Amino acid sequence: MPDNSVKTNSLPVAASRSMTIVLGSKNKIEWYMGEPGKTPPTVDGYGKEGIRKALIENAAKVAATHAAPDNTMEVLIHPSDKSNYQNLVAILDEMSITNIHIYAIVKILPMEVDDLKKNGYY
Repeated sequence: MPDNSVKTNSLPVAASRSMTIVLGSKNKIEWYMGEPGKTPPTVDGYGKEGIRKALIENAAKVAATHAAPDNTMEVLIHPSDKSNYQNLVAILDEMSITNIHIYAIVKILPMEVDDLKKNGYY
């Protein structure tokens, strides 16, 4: 992971273009579009009928509702300390399979940990 003490300038991303994926235990994922806490997360699994389907559908919605060049979805990946290395590799593979080119691995938020606990995936 990069050094968090170094501050960099980043451009803001519209919440309507961002998808957050939270990696939990038991090979489960919670994901949501937009800002944390605004909508309840969806619990999903890995693979074709799980997170891949959600990535494809959400990327298509973003492309259809935003004008170029701001019509690409950006994904934030939040691994929990209950997820494993295989889960991280699997979600990075899904980024490649679904042609998501803009994504980042970032620190999980306390409210996301609470959601994982509430759903039994922490």
